[in-house]
Amino acid sequence: MSLTNLYLDIDGVLLGKHAGHIALAKGAEEFLDFVVTHFDCYWLTTHCQGDAETAKARLKPYLGATAYRLLAGIKPTRFNVLKTDVLPRDKPFFWVEDRPMASEVLFLKENDLLRSWLKVDTYKNEDDLV
Repeated sequence: MSLTNLYLDIDGVLLGKHAGHIALAKGAEEFLDFVVTHFDCYWLTTHCQGDAETAKARLKPYLGATAYRLLAGIKPTRFNVLKTDVLPRDKPFFWVEDRPMASEVLFLKENDLLRSWLKVDTYKNEDDLV
């Protein structure tokens, strides 16, 4: 059985703000447990440019040991400027992202993929990931 791809950002998604400071987003550990079980997960963040270890290092100070181990199930990606360059055009996917660039949103619209973007902005709304 082939799982649907899920592309995951870190800042503004898994990491939000609490009392003005960067913090693990509410529900992030439960979310990670769910997505690595039900999706084929990929990092789509500036913290991962072909090396998943850099994404894991960004999150390590915020995660408990059990949740940190879940990160092993998330594969790296590499992009130059536009994250949408990584997204598949021939199969369903979900992209969890807080602030895509205008050109990325345009790409999604032009390719009838806007419904694949799941807007989560835990900087603005700490309950967004829940």
